[in-house]
Amino acid sequence: MLIRMMLTDPAAFHRLAADPARAGQVVPGALPADLDLLIGDPARAKDGYLTHLAVQPDHPGAWAGLALALRALGNPGPSCCRGDRN
Repeated sequence: MLIRMMLTDPAAFHRLAADPARAGQVVPGALPADLDLLIGDPARAKDGYLTHLAVQPDHPGAWAGLALALRALGNPGPSCCRGDRN
């Protein structure tokens, strides 16, 4: 939904980007780290996902976001998670 907002209502997206803490209020289930990832700050997104996962480790969306943030930072993860074939 955040991507849809970014594409269809850029003004609303930029207002939200200025206040990422509101992400979950505007788009149910969204995390501030999701917004950080979309605006191109994977380091901040990584930190946000790790903070969230420390409190709520069973949130699959946060794990997926963390994987995307790490990949954007140049850390693709272990080969078992990349689909590499030996």
